[in-house]
Amino acid sequence: MERLSIAPEDFACRPVQLLAQRWMLLGSGETPETWNAMTVSWGGFGVMWGMPIALVSVRPSRHTYALLNASRDFTLMALPERHRGAMEQCGKRSGRVGNKLAAVGLTPRAATAGTAPDLAEAELCLCCRTVGWVDLQRQGLVDDLVQRVEGEGELHRWFAGRIIAISGTAAWSAG
Repeated sequence: MERLSIAPEDFACRPVQLLAQRWMLLGSGETPETWNAMTVSWGGFGVMWGMPIALVSVRPSRHTYALLNASRDFTLMALPERHRGAMEQCGKRSGRVGNKLAAVGLTPRAATAGTAPDLAEAELCLCCRTVGWVDLQRQGLVDDLVQRVEGEGELHRWFAGRIIAISGTAAWSAG
């Protein structure tokens, strides 16, 4: 599957469909030995500080959280539906106990920018560099639904990453 370079301003997506229904994989780690990916269905895309931004939400207990704190680079990848089972497993297995990507049959490779992985199976990859993060605070959760979803335990950290490169099939480009 041929992937093209896509300028952030030409990136065409329906964020709710892409994240909540299709899911994405959040890739992190600086070397092939530390690369990991977890399934994400919470996040967003937009503009902050005059930059194209991807926002991801990760709990401190996740292995990916430590990797994101150790490296500023991360990737967000969309895979074809035939890889849904692998994506489900990436949300259930921990990268702490072995090479999760190999175990689910995904092929990591260097992304077009930064140190985080891309996946050969991905039809879309957003390469991002963290520009800031915010830890959610319980007193800031003013909606009952949000309070229930976050639960009583640890709260998420939101990582804001500047989108530094995008590669994808022609279907992902508005241009």
